[in-house]
Amino acid sequence: MAAGGLGGRRLRGEGREAEFFVIVPGSGTRALTGIRGAGGLAVDADGTHRIRFDYEVGDPAAH
Repeated sequence: MAAGGLGGRRLRGEGREAEFFVIVPGSGTRALTGIRGAGGLAVDADGTHRIRFDYEVGDPAAH
């Protein structure tokens, strides 16, 4: 069984081998204004947890 926390919530249960999340548009403040992206969590067969986080910060029109 896997367990973890996300935003103050506990995550438990079977079938949690892969989780996906996105950054809520407009949620960044100060130095993180304009942050956007997504990521995920994968649990290997040996129980190793791997977190991927792909993001950009700033005005997307400037790119």
